[in-house]
Amino acid sequence: AVNPEDGVIHSAVVTARNADGTIKVRWDDPRGGPATADVAPEEMRRIVLTAETLAIGERYSGVVQVSGAFGAFVLVGDQVECIVPMSMIPDDTVLEAGQRVEARLVAKPRRGRPVLTMFEGELGALRRGEAVARRFAEVSPNDWHDAVVTGIKRYGIFVKVTLADGSAANGMVHISEIKEGKVECIQDEAEVGQSVKVRVLEVSDGKISLSFRAQIVAAPEGDYEQPDFTPFQGLSSDQWLKGKVARVASFGAFVDVTSPDGGSSAEGLVHVTAIREGFTGSASEALEVGQEVSVRVLSVDVDNGSMGLSMKEETEDLWQTRKPGER
Repeated sequence: AVNPEDGVIHSAVVTARNADGTIKVRWDDPRGGPATADVAPEEMRRIVLTAETLAIGERYSGVVQVSGAFGAFVLVGDQVECIVPMSMIPDDTVLEAGQRVEARLVAKPRRGRPVLTMFEGELGALRRGEAVARRFAEVSPNDWHDAVVTGIKRYGIFVKVTLADGSAANGMVHISEIKEGKVECIQDEAEVGQSVKVRVLEVSDGKISLSFRAQIVAAPEGDYEQPDFTPFQGLSSDQWLKGKVARVASFGAFVDVTSPDGGSSAEGLVHVTAIREGFTGSASEALEVGQEVSVRVLSVDVDNGSMGLSMKEETEDLWQTRKPGER
């Protein structure tokens, strides 16, 4: 649109149609931040947006097509479908289909949808989201964390969860993870602002899946003596060990690992996000009881008797932008 101050055409976003027939537009003025003006239709030139013409750092207006635990798909222009990951949506914002939003482009992957953020001026949001996702992927699904309910939808409850070290992120408790048995009315289960306890089930494609339910693990028969995890302390994260899958759950697989000297063994957890490259919906898709595998030790907690493992190469990146259903 033509800026009435300098007569030069600038990239702008339409924000409203005025009663007198003019159009209110907004653009980022490099001299002083956002600026608005009323322009006549003949002073505007419509730009046909494509994925190739989108520019990183620019703000775009779009309409929410679908929202869910992953975030939201937003249609920019007539044909460019972008994704706003949950980690890039403010805590107090719940997006609905048909809602018009403004967001800034932060990534244009060679494969997958362009990535938007709703944080004002946050071009570093992608890197922060990457670090937060990595931190949450490291926690055990056995651990409970403080959270506050931020929104309730028919399919789940949105919360902001905070780890003991202060790391915080938005996540969702799917309706199937709210409690044992059927949920008749999800609004009866929680309310916005309520403090709750959650477990981290999975971190995938910018989405953090949580649970209100206690983890049910069958206790071994007879006397049980907690394994000694001391031989696994201090091992380099690039050292590979032999193991055998002992149990498989949706969130990961428990693997019986032998220490480097062969003198002892202990059971550790390979979280579903650490099994392989590519999306894995459940550990049972990739592993089965009795299968022999190679693992790396990521963390050891001798006092609590737990060990975090990975079957992926150390150099593999956690954050890659993909379509939902891919990893």
